[in-house]
Amino acid sequence: MRGAPAWAVLVLGGITIASGRLFGLVELYIIGTALVLGVLAALIHVRARTVAMALIRDVEPLYPISGSDITVALTVQSLRRTPTCELIDVVDDIGRVGLTLTPLAKHRTARVRYRVPTHSRGILTLGPATVELSDPLGLLSRRHQIGTTTSVVVHPQWSPIDLPDPQHCEGTLLDLIRRLIDQMSVNLEFRSLREYVAGDDLRRINWKASARRDVLTLNEYEARAPLIIQVLLDNDESTYSPAGFERAVSVAASFVGSALASGRDSEPRVHLSCPPHFDAVINESTRLDAMKCLAVINCDTEILPCTPLNDPTEFRVNVIICGDRDSKWLNSVDRSMGVGHVSVVVFCETPTGSGFDHDHWFSLLCLDFKDFAAQWATLSRPQASR
Repeated sequence: MRGAPAWAVLVLGGITIASGRLFGLVELYIIGTALVLGVLAALIHVRARTVAMALIRDVEPLYPISGSDITVALTVQSLRRTPTCELIDVVDDIGRVGLTLTPLAKHRTARVRYRVPTHSRGILTLGPATVELSDPLGLLSRRHQIGTTTSVVVHPQWSPIDLPDPQHCEGTLLDLIRRLIDQMSVNLEFRSLREYVAGDDLRRINWKASARRDVLTLNEYEARAPLIIQVLLDNDESTYSPAGFERAVSVAASFVGSALASGRDSEPRVHLSCPPHFDAVINESTRLDAMKCLAVINCDTEILPCTPLNDPTEFRVNVIICGDRDSKWLNSVDRSMGVGHVSVVVFCETPTGSGFDHDHWFSLLCLDFKDFAAQWATLSRPQASR
């Protein structure tokens, strides 16, 4: 029950009655009594009115991205005649949205919409909604709760990127991947011939084709199994600022969001590792779980050791997303490197400490997430049309 105006009228009525009795003025006594009776009538009116409504809340889009707006549609069905009232919906305990409903006949439906901006990833809670009824004079009001809460998972920001597909992409990362594939002795399949480039394995030279073309020609191979991109998100709070960790989450989300995008059989598989929260290959059934994990993940003080994939029959690209070179995971991945392994380190803070002197390592600096997609394109981008 809400009634600040009613209390003011009661106080005024009491003062008026007291003044009438003090000065012997019947008029003041009558006016004061009328004010008190008016508040009593408002109380009876509000308490006698009840609300019988059903509410359905629909949210669009179902999986919003941080920074975008959400459209909330409320469908209200009156189970009995309902007068004009105020419908109030709670938005994550930080705000309220007030909407006026016109009188509804029994079993009639009303639909109202409002928009909610999202400012950060995480769980956004909508509701419960309430209906506020007041007396004709606006002295008293009473709220009735209708419906339940709705939880919306706001995904982190992410940018579409081109995963390193040797058949359809190019860039410095692809150049190294192709050379390493040529050096592997298992799971290789002949793809095409190309001109020799300094640094290529001389054992791959096709001498017959070279004689016919009058230029050194190389056999180019590809792995029969698709590449594995293991995305390792280090959430050690000691290496991040709050803004830096948000960039790290968005970088990881870019790989999850870009997985399965092309629909090609040769497209690399993405394996997201951020133990103990998530550790699985991204497919149609796990993509939403991965995004939900990234929506709610926080920094931690105790970091579980990462478990880099180590299958000699597969070609793996490690993407380590961290805040600093002191990341424990960098050393762990470095020790597990093999012939068919390449690593890309994405620093989301200005790196300090010693680096890694390794031919199979690339590094990117992501101090502004808006620049990440352009930086990644230097490593992997669609092949130019010939």
